[in-house]
Amino acid sequence: MNDQNVLEKIKEIIAEVSTNVEAEKITESSSLMDDLGLDSLDLLELIFKFEEHFNIRIERGQITKAAQGDLTDQEFIVNGMVTEMGIKRIKEVMTEIPAEKFPEKLSVNQIANLFTPATFARIISEQIEKQK
Repeated sequence: MNDQNVLEKIKEIIAEVSTNVEAEKITESSSLMDDLGLDSLDLLELIFKFEEHFNIRIERGQITKAAQGDLTDQEFIVNGMVTEMGIKRIKEVMTEIPAEKFPEKLSVNQIANLFTPATFARIISEQIEKQK
């Protein structure tokens, strides 16, 4: 399955979960929460559906840990806020997210607000590749 097919299937699954949005209106850079109106429960449902459809496992916290990379917890988050170094690291890892989508200050709870269909396409494609 190529990356474009993964992305198209992700859009279909998002449209199933979010009954307010048609698959054709979902772009690869649509914020799942801000643009498409999904909430944290919808994200959990999406992850379950992605795991089921693509036969992969996305561990709890995996996306945030990947974004954190080799930064220590103290380098990444201070008092619930992502540090300047942490935001720089997230931008390096999550290249699919336009720079203007990043708020000046980002709490750890807001990281999920950045997720897009392209974010999950990248993660799922990486998982599929690992299984080969």
